[in-house]
Amino acid sequence: MNDDSFSNKLAQGLPVLFCYIGWAEFYDGTEAIIGNAWLDNNPTNAESAAFVEGEDGYFRCGIGSGNISDMPIHVVFVARDPADHLRKVIGIYAAAMVENSDDPDVWPRALTHYAVMYPSSRRSELNNNAWAGGTGVRRWASRRVGTTHEALLKKFESLREDLLADKNETARASGHDAAEDESSILEGQTRVLLQRHRSRERKLRQAKIVAVLRETNGHLACEVPGCGFDFLRRYGELGRGYAHVHHLKPLATLQPLGEVVSLRDLAIVCANCHAMIHRGGESRQMTEVL
Repeated sequence: MNDDSFSNKLAQGLPVLFCYIGWAEFYDGTEAIIGNAWLDNNPTNAESAAFVEGEDGYFRCGIGSGNISDMPIHVVFVARDPADHLRKVIGIYAAAMVENSDDPDVWPRALTHYAVMYPSSRRSELNNNAWAGGTGVRRWASRRVGTTHEALLKKFESLREDLLADKNETARASGHDAAEDESSILEGQTRVLLQRHRSRERKLRQAKIVAVLRETNGHLACEVPGCGFDFLRRYGELGRGYAHVHHLKPLATLQPLGEVVSLRDLAIVCANCHAMIHRGGESRQMTEVL
């Protein structure tokens, strides 16, 4: 994916769907996602990896129940910020197709090659009048045939205008991967970041896992005092190499222009402890969990 292709796709006059998902910082599949009771009990689900590019080059995320015939579409993802309980725009899939299912229990998924995610510091509020309580998981801003929701469509047009105006900056931001040292990476940028830029942060998480595996003969024990859960010991080969990685310094406290984050700023944690550290939108000290 490159910024030019994302911009070109986003500029297309397609139907626009707003979709409500759980809250996370990265949506990279390594962190707990915060939302309703079901999400609390299933903290790492399909939504938690909404901005992870698959091996086939697609980003995928569920978009609520009921099949969709309009496609391609632009999808705007919205989540409730646990810090202030406001609905905010998480990111956009441009020119997405939809994977429908004949099984009514399986939600359709949007998939695209063209995705952008906002860092938490740049997630703009969605007016409650645009998404009233009880509206449901998704709401159309515009369709090929049917009514248009003016408030949501106006929000999308504002987002699109800002992204297209910002494309030169984001293109530059996404062009430095080859020069980055994987053990020390700039995080916390307040500008809009493309998935390619976010992938460098995932490399840092992976580097942390690799470093600990080398030190512990293949084990990733949770570092929360009193826990020590090890996926390999509990699940055997299925759990080998799996763990969550926690930022010891909350990303929200980083300087506006970003700070260098190194491996010593990260900790290996299990999924349950990670969910408890961040439950309610907080970032507790690891000593406060157990």
